[in-house]
Amino acid sequence: MVTTPSRGRTHRTTLALGALVLMMLGGCGGSGTSNSAVETSEAQATDAATASAVRCSDMATASAQALARINALRAVARQCGSTAVPAATALLWNASLASAAQAHASDMATRDYFAHTSPEGSTMISRAQQAGYASSQVAENIGAGYGTLEAALQGWLASAGHCANLMSTTYQDVALACATSSTAQYGSYWVLMLGRR
Repeated sequence: MVTTPSRGRTHRTTLALGALVLMMLGGCGGSGTSNSAVETSEAQATDAATASAVRCSDMATASAQALARINALRAVARQCGSTAVPAATALLWNASLASAAQAHASDMATRDYFAHTSPEGSTMISRAQQAGYASSQVAENIGAGYGTLEAALQGWLASAGHCANLMSTTYQDVALACATSSTAQYGSYWVLMLGRR
């Protein structure tokens, strides 16, 4: 699987090839278990199970499931690489970011490339603005080869840069899209976009 995060105008690209790291979301510490901790853990397990069933081809109609899973992941403090990151507030789904994310995922799948910048030089900021998102404060995670929404999200959480983007309190909006191609190198191309208006 391949993933690469990028923030704002800085294009730090990290390619991570190898086995997918599966992470289990456990309950928060403490020596006892309260009903709310059990309910939270059960809700997270349900969100994860739902996300595991969402394949790339389902994403056009799965925005509610994607948003619920992203917000469930943000609700839990975690380690992003060597940095402890607190829980973050819920994000809102943004149609303009969704349009930009889908356009980029489709472009990568159709033309068989994997990068934040298109061959013509289109960037996440220009794509977001072209789709109607009136801000240059955006971030983007891209991933390739993941079979499900949950696999893509877990791959990003296993990478410090992706995790930092996903957990950042800077952003208020989110969208996630995926496109497939039977002739492209990775088969599936995932794009997560975050923004602040």
